[in-house]
Amino acid sequence: MGSSVSRRRSKDHESSKEKHNSSSAIQKEHHTERKQNNAVSSFSQPQVTHTEPEKSKKEKSSHSTNGDSNRNITPEIKSASGDALTDKCQKQRYDMDEGTHIKGQVDDFPNHVMSMSDIKVEGDVTLSNHSNPKDVFISPEDVATDPTPDGEVTADELYNILNEGRIDMYLYDPGYILLIDTRTLGEYNQGHIITALHHSMLSNFMLTHTLRDYFHIILYENGDGDTPDESSNVSNVKNKFPSDLESLILQGGFKAFEKRFPFLCGEELIHTEMDRRQKIQSYPSIILPNFLYQGNGEHAINNSVINNLNITHIVNLTQDVPAKFEGQIKYLTIRLDDLPGSKLAKYFKAIDEFIRNAEEHHGRVLVHCNMGVSRSSTATLCFLIQTRHWPLDQALALLKERRSCARPNYGFLKQLSQLELDTFGKKITDIDSIF
Repeated sequence: MGSSVSRRRSKDHESSKEKHNSSSAIQKEHHTERKQNNAVSSFSQPQVTHTEPEKSKKEKSSHSTNGDSNRNITPEIKSASGDALTDKCQKQRYDMDEGTHIKGQVDDFPNHVMSMSDIKVEGDVTLSNHSNPKDVFISPEDVATDPTPDGEVTADELYNILNEGRIDMYLYDPGYILLIDTRTLGEYNQGHIITALHHSMLSNFMLTHTLRDYFHIILYENGDGDTPDESSNVSNVKNKFPSDLESLILQGGFKAFEKRFPFLCGEELIHTEMDRRQKIQSYPSIILPNFLYQGNGEHAINNSVINNLNITHIVNLTQDVPAKFEGQIKYLTIRLDDLPGSKLAKYFKAIDEFIRNAEEHHGRVLVHCNMGVSRSSTATLCFLIQTRHWPLDQALALLKERRSCARPNYGFLKQLSQLELDTFGKKITDIDSIF
């Protein structure tokens, strides 16, 4: 993201703690995380589930389970109290060595559930084991991104700005962002980016607002040609602003944004907080364009989110969010709590393999926990370290740039630090400096 966007979003994220109702909940949660730094979860052991679309399940069910006696093991899943759950509630997995359907708790197979050479997910799609030989390390690579020129913002960056927020979308606050459409009024009425005002409305609108009230001010035109010059309409509107007022111009204009995100455009005027809460759907953050998204539990069960983003794979790191689209979406479900003592590291390889397989098959992955803050961030980072070969500090910087509320708890950061050491053969990141 361009340096101007980064500076503004960093400053605004800190300011927003006082402006938005979520601040007290955020501070309370961070305090709890630090207080529980050395705590060990008293909940039942994490459970891992690989769920496949229905077609592949039927195909796999025809495979023979005779032969090796280990392939017929079907232990019951136990609840936290030790009671056996019903068959309907039992989670289905696959023996990653034989590809045979089995049921059971993770602790029933403590040494090999997450370390088999092949994980059968659907049909001939496999997750191959690419782990490094012992004492053979990978050279870390710098995060490579195309910098956005100062004074501009890309369509993907604007998408993430519109969907910022931890408990509520910041967009629900009418003072969060001022989007200014500099096209003709006729073009604006035919369709515009949600919450945008036509530039002709500014004089009346500014009677109750001042430009300096806004965290973000972004202007756009149609996007028919190259970068707007000084004679363009968007430049003419911007030049009327005070010289010290920071504002950005949308790269590619309305056409580029509408092509990428038509579901965030429309004809309706949406300005008040009530209208925004009733009519605007939150979406997960784009971490890697057209591939990797990170969000919360509500995103994972919303039809519009799944369909509009063409999600094909979901990594679910919650205790209770269901696999709503089972039969349509491939799932990796890891049931564990967001506590510093939870051992998420034992599933780093499985998470990396699952996400990498999706990328190899041109899929789109949604990684989520309840709020999209700690567990999901840890899962995203473990993929960026293992497959992109990015050091933890650089991977976290990019993640926060694209999802500012991302914050693994301290226990998870320690586990990621160990993953960094195991991957690169040296400690690169001081986790105390990034927590």
